[in-house]
Amino acid sequence: MLKVTKEHLDELLKKHSGHGRTNGTKNIPPIVREVIAKTAQIDTVRATSEAFGVSHSRAQALSEGVITRENGNDASLTNKVDKFIEKAQEQAAEKLLHTLNVITPEEIGASSLKEKLNAADKLAGVVNKLRPNVDLGVSVKDSNVVIYRPEQKKESDYDVVNT
Repeated sequence: MLKVTKEHLDELLKKHSGHGRTNGTKNIPPIVREVIAKTAQIDTVRATSEAFGVSHSRAQALSEGVITRENGNDASLTNKVDKFIEKAQEQAAEKLLHTLNVITPEEIGASSLKEKLNAADKLAGVVNKLRPNVDLGVSVKDSNVVIYRPEQKKESDYDVVNT
């Protein structure tokens, strides 16, 4: 569980000038970096930067696990953010399954065709969002689909029975 004290956040927000760091401003404490990174993943980067008093680019970089440009991605921060997102997805999936189990076949049967199609579309979207992104190493651009024309039969290929 992530714990952030009000003092950490207050200290960060007091020192913000709105345009990057000012002289004498301390580095963002690691615990606050983690909160900013996680918040930027579940909310917009703009809202996160405004809420925490950091620049838009800083919030974006932290959400990607980058603490400094020189050092690149911080494995620890990236790992914490990934675990946070994974846990959030698991909780959302559990709630979705619970919701789906509450819907009875009778309720679905009583719905109009438009409502059924709308529900199916939304459920398909949820399934796609919950599916992990797997890179198979093959893009659609690199693929060729070959469709062979089926062989057509002639009347002479069949035995004709006259009755």
